[in-house]
Amino acid sequence: MPIKLFEDGTIIDYAPSPGARKPPGGRVNGSKRKTFELNGKHKRFIRSSAIRQALTSKYAILFATLTFPKPINQRDANRCFSNFIDNLSTNFKLQSYVAVKENTKQGRPHFHILMDIPFTDFQVLNKAWCSSFRSYMPFSRNAFTTGRDPIIRSVKAIAGYITKYITKVERSQAEVKPQTRQYFVSMNVHSNPQEIPCWMKDYLLSKQGYEHYEGDFFTWYRLWDFSNLPEHLKAALELLAGPTKRRKQSNSRKKPVKSDAEQLKIQTNFGLTVDFCYNS
Repeated sequence: MPIKLFEDGTIIDYAPSPGARKPPGGRVNGSKRKTFELNGKHKRFIRSSAIRQALTSKYAILFATLTFPKPINQRDANRCFSNFIDNLSTNFKLQSYVAVKENTKQGRPHFHILMDIPFTDFQVLNKAWCSSFRSYMPFSRNAFTTGRDPIIRSVKAIAGYITKYITKVERSQAEVKPQTRQYFVSMNVHSNPQEIPCWMKDYLLSKQGYEHYEGDFFTWYRLWDFSNLPEHLKAALELLAGPTKRRKQSNSRKKPVKSDAEQLKIQTNFGLTVDFCYNS
């Protein structure tokens, strides 16, 4: 069974736990209502995508909050957000984004967004956001807001920000049940979990603390400090590969002989040493 490692340090082993039984009767066909509430899978995807955005960003990551000056329904709010993203991608060279939608107790939506975008005056971005809802309500000077330090340079800080607002979204959806989509991630930063062998999972768990949960058909682990992943992965590969042996090559034309580390990487289908390079 596959074992997957996510960018945020989550490891999922899909092998069933001891004593687990398959549900009787096999698959049950029936109607399934679509839900928009965030679950553990959604939260892991959003957090991992935000970390991947930080790793692959071309510019500095900008954190901002998008609000509406007057009440608006959920579907129209999502439509305004889509118009805003299209405008930034076309006219302001937006590279990627990760956003979550939070609702107040009165059901009033607003967005928290991480953007990989060249430096642009905040007043210009405020006008761009207001232009997305001009058919619903008038212009506002404070619709696009930022914190004291809107530029985020640390991967850990980005993971902390997005986790904080995912928690707030969870609390809001307990009071106001969402009827539309609650998160938005650009395609180019979608989380790309890597499949790892069993020995790699055991090695990572032996190097630092973690929490885990055993389900009927999978076991879930969360490493406490994901920023140490590159060092642990590199050390594991070096430990298994051992010293590189020198090979003699004849004068005849042959394909270049690959090193032990390269052969190991091919055999295990493991590219995490390249993908997970944190600059915290």
